[in-house]
Amino acid sequence: MGKPAKATPGGRPTRSPSAWRRMALAGLLACAGQALWAAPRLNESDLQRLPGSQGNLCVGCTPEQRLEAPAGGEPAQPAAPPAGGPTFELREVRFRGATQIPVQRLQALAAEYVGRPVGLAQLDELAQRVTGLYRDEGYFLAQALVPVQTVRDGVVEISVLEGKLGRIVVELDRDAPLSEEWVRKYLAALQPGQPLRAASYERAMLLLSDQPGIQVRSGLQEGVEPGTADLVVEVTRAPRWSFAANADNHGTRETGRNRIGASTRWASPSGVGDNLDLNGLLAEHNDVNYGRIAYERPLNGDGLRAGLAFSRVEYNLGGQLSELDATGTAYLGEALLSWPLLRQRSQNLLLRGRLEYRDLEDRFDEFDWKSRKDIYGAGLGWALAVIHKSR
Repeated sequence: MGKPAKATPGGRPTRSPSAWRRMALAGLLACAGQALWAAPRLNESDLQRLPGSQGNLCVGCTPEQRLEAPAGGEPAQPAAPPAGGPTFELREVRFRGATQIPVQRLQALAAEYVGRPVGLAQLDELAQRVTGLYRDEGYFLAQALVPVQTVRDGVVEISVLEGKLGRIVVELDRDAPLSEEWVRKYLAALQPGQPLRAASYERAMLLLSDQPGIQVRSGLQEGVEPGTADLVVEVTRAPRWSFAANADNHGTRETGRNRIGASTRWASPSGVGDNLDLNGLLAEHNDVNYGRIAYERPLNGDGLRAGLAFSRVEYNLGGQLSELDATGTAYLGEALLSWPLLRQRSQNLLLRGRLEYRDLEDRFDEFDWKSRKDIYGAGLGWALAVIHKSR
């Protein structure tokens, strides 16, 4: 037990700041493999600034009947009140600050405590169960507390801090190839002043991390306003150019068995999270020449992207078909659209749509024969990726 509490003129006890536990920010989520900053704990002063959040309970308005939370910050666990401790018959529980979960669900948790003798241990146990319910619903910063109060007629109040988002602080490197305007578009789903949900936080940070040419780190820290957490997002530059080359013998005798290919990407050339891709392939004896250029850019901050692509193929049949003088060219134009319906660390569902136009021409000079085709097409598709954690 701490030092005896002093009674205020209204019979309301006060407590030493060390008499109640600190509420810690918890459940920080990893984003696309990037490290998270360690988030400082919320100080006791934050709880003190919230009216009625000061962790002691007065039964009957006398300081001698005050119940304290155990030292060290961990709530008591026994199912029965401590021997000799003050108890009272609980008749009603009122929840203050609960807006995201219907009060009926909270009252269902309280129902098994109502109508029987309880002490601080049981009330703290109930507060823990309320906290657990919020965490199960994705409010990973939420915390329920038993505030200092005078119990009259068996009515007890439990305060719920729903873990509201405070400020969103963007720390953008000067040479990062993504504007702050676009960074904030990806964070727009996270509304300051609203309780922060794990699913919304995870999706926003992963979508931001998906943008080419940048690296993202994020973390939560104590907010300026009581009961809030500020989100700090650091965006730095990643390599903007990538290059790959390959060689294989997977071709055919007629189109050239040995082939070499190369590809390159320019990440975020216009600073909006776009990318420019170039691909090429060449078969031996120039039997096949292939080239492709593609450009893709985001349309909004929710992962919707659009792209255009153009490719050309030229072939010259060799081997046993060389006497036919068979040659041809193909041009392909594509319009692409994609949107991640589901974006999580453990699973992703990407929806895709495309329109395409093909201009095909085949020639057999030996027979003075030529064929030309125009083909139009459209397609819808999806891709599901599920990541299983190894144990």
